Amino acid sequence: GEWETVLLKSKNLLDPLTHLNPNSHESKLVFRLTVPMLVKILGLNYTKAYWLKFIIGVVLVTQIYKLSKRILSDSVSATFMTSGLVFLYFGRVCFIAYPSFDGIAFFCAILALLYQRPILVFLLSTVAAWVDERALVALPIILLFSQISSGKTYTFEWRKLVALNASSIAVLAAILGYTILRLFLTFQFNMHTPTDSANFSILKQNVHFLGFGLWSFLEGFWLLYLLAILYA
Repeated sequence: GEWETVLLKSKNLLDPLTHLNPNSHESKLVFRLTVPMLVKILGLNYTKAYWLKFIIGVVLVTQIYKLSKRILSDSVSATFMTSGLVFLYFGRVCFIAYPSFDGIAFFCAILALLYQRPILVFLLSTVAAWVDERALVALPIILLFSQISSGKTYTFEWRKLVALNASSIAVLAAILGYTILRLFLTFQFNMHTPTDSANFSILKQNVHFLGFGLWSFLEGFWLLYLLAILYA
């Protein structure tokens, strides 16, 4: 299972996992090194790892509220925003009794948005990327946010998108560092992420779910629509 693979990686971070079925989810954990490193450094078993992500989840909710309040400048709106996010996978993943640690990546991303010190942004972005490759894809959002934020104000101006600041440079450095290190691990230690069950044919097989996703993706944010109707 996934936890057994995490333990395996904690014993040898350079294990290419080539002995696993390439169609399995576990085989795709080859570059997800943050959690195995935490397990190794902190000596975590599954129970301790679950409590760690539970605590991170609680703190994540408080930080979401803090960031929302800073952006919206309104505690009621921030409460609604936080409530909506808590009902999403984003907000509840840390409380699921399953060895999924995506919440650590979400936590790092929120902190990078909230505390925009360059060295902290670089470290948080790097940690998030090594939790899951999908966090790497999301890092440009942090970069864009860093570009339009100035202290505690958030305004969209075209000139801000051109002139890089220290925080956005830190995100770019994290992306570049991840890319270089991943290429090194690929060629030096034969570490590859299997693509057998993550390609265009899989997308075609699941395209019929798009209709369901069009109305279900809001999840907890449907509460905001219902509240708006109630107040109207």
